[in-house]
Amino acid sequence: MNSNTKILIVLIIVIIFPIIINEIYTTEKRILINDANKILKLINNEKNEFKEIIINNSFKINGKEYKVKGEGVIFLDDDTFFLGTEDKCIMKLNYSEKIMYQDEPCPVYRMFNGIKNKIVTSGDGLYQENDRFYFKGKDVYNYVLYEEKIWNIVEFNNDGMKLINKRNIEGSDEYETLVISKDVFIKEGTGSIKDPYIID
Repeated sequence: MNSNTKILIVLIIVIIFPIIINEIYTTEKRILINDANKILKLINNEKNEFKEIIINNSFKINGKEYKVKGEGVIFLDDDTFFLGTEDKCIMKLNYSEKIMYQDEPCPVYRMFNGIKNKIVTSGDGLYQENDRFYFKGKDVYNYVLYEEKIWNIVEFNNDGMKLINKRNIEGSDEYETLVISKDVFIKEGTGSIKDPYIID
């Protein structure tokens, strides 16, 4: 192989390789945008209700399954959703009619009692470990009013939740603990609590 042929091969590689990489990148982005438009059309036809739908390369609405690329969550109460891959995110937030795109992973949110909580990996907030969610830190919003007492939500999962209440006895460090099953305490299929209300 002569030097002109080698130079030609190198030039072809230098020119074609970025085109191929760009095509892969834009194809994935295009697929996410198309899937996001499909989600937006579907959720605009739904009743606004306090419900989250988890996306894991597919999701179900009204018993019908839809395939998409990526993972995320849909919040039906305000037509908000996040759909993303490891390094891309398409989202539609409640304050805008437009779909937004970012070159970074989507933030992870879950709905609890009608409130969307961001899942964190450090600091104060709501943590997730497999199907278990728990609050950690001092500056967390994890209060419910139940049976005329203010309780802190310690953790919850699909089966129910664990609440804790410091007794209102001056100088007391005694705590009441309450474990309530999903069947008693949570509306079937919604993840919303029936009796208590989130308080400020």
